[in-house]
Amino acid sequence: MSAPLLVVNADDFGLTRCISEGVAEAHRAGVVTSASVIAAGGGLARDLDLLRDAPTLGVGAHLTLVGALAPCLPAREVPSLVDGRGLLLPSWRHLLARALRGRLRLDEAAREVSAQIERVGAAVGALTHVDSHQHVHLLPALGEVVLERASAAGVRCVRRPRSRGARPAGLALDLLARRFERRARRGRVRTTDLCVGFDESGGFVAAQWLAAISRIDRARPRSVEVFVHPAAGDDSARRALGWRYRWEEELQVLTSPWLRARIAAAGIRLGTWRDVPA
Repeated sequence: MSAPLLVVNADDFGLTRCISEGVAEAHRAGVVTSASVIAAGGGLARDLDLLRDAPTLGVGAHLTLVGALAPCLPAREVPSLVDGRGLLLPSWRHLLARALRGRLRLDEAAREVSAQIERVGAAVGALTHVDSHQHVHLLPALGEVVLERASAAGVRCVRRPRSRGARPAGLALDLLARRFERRARRGRVRTTDLCVGFDESGGFVAAQWLAAISRIDRARPRSVEVFVHPAAGDDSARRALGWRYRWEEELQVLTSPWLRARIAAAGIRLGTWRDVPA
């Protein structure tokens, strides 16, 4: 039996400088092999130097249709995606509410998704994958948009998150994710066999890593994505998010020698989305 492939993907590169620095350090000195980059809001241009110094890092687009950031396209071109300030809606709940009221234009979403993929691709070259902020690509109509736009751009891998919890949010995510995966397979878009990180989001520290490695070792899937949220230090922009994430602790674990040793001892190989089998 071949060794399971593990893609350790750091989310939110470009959201704040400290987050981007944490992602870069977790790759340079740790086990992070891949990053999802935010094109909206302007942070990509600010932090591009960090990506240029990480040529072996797999890079994908963290499609951002929520989060109170400026869209890539002018706000007047995507009015159904923005609020009165011209910023993307605050959260998936606001986006879903707008969609249920029939006020979300899928043609505008498609153009913004393409613009974000193109902006990240222009900065780093060929993209390895796409995923989305707050997993909004799992919403059925948006999922079709993301799959079509990703395929048109030559991106053949996409995140399929999973939850093992019994909370309503986890149950809803699993239901949507199963439906999304069926659509992805019909379009010959790849996902990993297992994805870990939703239930642990913002707190993927030592105990969670030990549980994840044990789970991978028992199941021996062909491919696994673990998505994490490291940051190096603090900044006002990160504090303003109001997220109760254990950013620095995640970075400390990701760069610890014992984690790399545990992964190797379990016979798990590190790689990027480029290595995910069809």
